[in-house]
Amino acid sequence: SEEGMDLASSNARGGAGERLGLLTQRDSPTFGSRLRSLSEMSGDLLQPRVVQGLLNKVCPENVNSIGEKLAQVKVNSVDDLNSLSSLLLKKALADPHYCDTYADLAFKLSAAFPKFHVPEMMEPQSFQSTLRVAVLQELDALPHASALCKDGELLDAEELECRRMRQKSRMLAAVRFAGQLFLRRMLLPSDVADALAELTLSDSEELLPEEHALDCACELLLSVSTTFQEMPDGKEAIDVTVSRLLELMQREGAFSKRMQYWDLTMLVLLFFTATVT
Repeated sequence: SEEGMDLASSNARGGAGERLGLLTQRDSPTFGSRLRSLSEMSGDLLQPRVVQGLLNKVCPENVNSIGEKLAQVKVNSVDDLNSLSSLLLKKALADPHYCDTYADLAFKLSAAFPKFHVPEMMEPQSFQSTLRVAVLQELDALPHASALCKDGELLDAEELECRRMRQKSRMLAAVRFAGQLFLRRMLLPSDVADALAELTLSDSEELLPEEHALDCACELLLSVSTTFQEMPDGKEAIDVTVSRLLELMQREGAFSKRMQYWDLTMLVLLFFTATVT
């Protein structure tokens, strides 16, 4: 009958449409990129593009699922571990709002990859150890990061201010990320103590630290204070840092009014109270 033929024709068009839709989906860039990502993750070489793509999607709501996907990345050498650590650190510095989330991700990955023996090192190298080295190198550079121009480079006031703001944001992100890693036992108390001493120049009383370095020291103290002061080495480091800040506050004209009457005053009072109670 005509009705039967129309129904059959409609079903045929629907089936063809569904098959066409499936083919279109499989041929789409999104579907193809997923297939390539899965293939690259299981390949023999680390694919930084795949890792970066996953890191770009990290947020508090999906950190567990992203961690599971990153744990499947093929790691064959210490160089691969260094690459992973570098990418994660770079992302945390570029997105300081989620420093605690990236620290959570680092903790989840700390036991996900194999360790590798390096001839010149006594201990095998792990993801945690390579990330620690990368973070410490970043912290070591903070007190010396005041140069905004390369030799011979001429910049106007607006560009200088833009660079200054970007640099300060990166530096504060570095200490926030370091503090979050410490709270997850991925940095040692001695790492934090050394960073505070370097930022405040507590071993060189005749030298004045840069204001950006003091900002970072205060930020690091705020990040680790509760846990750090419960440790013998931590309490000693806080006492030394507070004494140094008190001494710096008494130097007439050495720092801006913002630094003297806000950052240093408020933080010194906070930590002085914490250390004597």
